[in-house]
Amino acid sequence: MILQWHEEFSVGVPELDKHHRHLIEILNALVTAVNEGNNLKIIAGLMTDLNEYTVYHFNAEEALFIKVQYPHVTQHIQEHQEFIDRLSRIDQLLQRDQHVAAAELEEMLISWIMNHILTSDRMYMSYLSH
Repeated sequence: MILQWHEEFSVGVPELDKHHRHLIEILNALVTAVNEGNNLKIIAGLMTDLNEYTVYHFNAEEALFIKVQYPHVTQHIQEHQEFIDRLSRIDQLLQRDQHVAAAELEEMLISWIMNHILTSDRMYMSYLSH
């Protein structure tokens, strides 16, 4: 396992925390599958799961932002789109070079946790608690 959920990752919204936990699980499974050299069919299935669940999570988060009129919604949506774009690039890279893709996935997992959940998502914690 590359990364485990820690309570410090919590954004204070149980449903979104559940989503984040599941995204981490999928990313860990995907990185492990790539590192172990699993066949492309298994990896492609995990990549599909990750893409679909990411869109589901981002839609839920963005709907909440709109509902509470979160002032940084535009910036947050842009970060979500950048993540989706990066997933697409990694998906294409998986077809050419699994080792490079594995390194990209690991780096993305860590940077997403550190830069998005612990920074950007934390910005809405205090706003949603009002």
